[in-house]
Amino acid sequence: MSSCCERRFPVCADDIDVNVDNFNTTALPLTPNPTTNAKVLVRVATVNINHALTDSIVIPEGFYSIKGISRRLVLTQCYIVPTAVEAPDNAQLFVEGYILKNVQYATPSADQNPADPCEDCLVMRNDYRDLTAKINFNFSVPIDLDANIVTPVTETERAILKDCMKPCDKGTMSESDCERLFSQEVVLQEPFSCELDRYTINEAVINKTSCSLTNEDLFDTVVEKLNLNLVISIFQLRPVTI
Repeated sequence: MSSCCERRFPVCADDIDVNVDNFNTTALPLTPNPTTNAKVLVRVATVNINHALTDSIVIPEGFYSIKGISRRLVLTQCYIVPTAVEAPDNAQLFVEGYILKNVQYATPSADQNPADPCEDCLVMRNDYRDLTAKINFNFSVPIDLDANIVTPVTETERAILKDCMKPCDKGTMSESDCERLFSQEVVLQEPFSCELDRYTINEAVINKTSCSLTNEDLFDTVVEKLNLNLVISIFQLRPVTI
């Protein structure tokens, strides 16, 4: 087994001994059921998701106007959890990510005289600036899957009879406290994978002025009311015969 996939012990207990004896091993051919000889990636669901959120970006120096906003969506998690074996078409989709948002704005240059309130100023010099912010989002939605869901782990524990009964109503009968029989069967599930087909961002941008900003003619907060639409395809490897 590759050590890069299996976690190593972070510490080692040198005072505990582990002894193993291996015996003769046999291997028998097994015909899979159903009979297959290949695996292909099958689309088991396509989900259209709408997620609403509101974000605000504070620009402390203030700005006169927003010149442009560019956006790029990044997913950091797309995970599927089946909810029940009895209802294999039901699952929960967990999505996390962020919108990388670049805001370009104009703010008055510092080396200018204050405007005379009694005169109409004809020219104002601006500095063109920009900032990039991460707008995080996370949500979970129920989905329907046309997928192969395996039976969960089954475990059986059997106790050994300990009969110490004796004549004249003496002794005891119970289960042994020093031995047990265990049986465990685990069937491995093919994992699901996600693919982002497309996304749409629709938002309203509102410029606001907070009470702490001394210049009432400038804004210092960009508020965005945003609807995020994602189309995600979900795949699973499935045995086939070719």
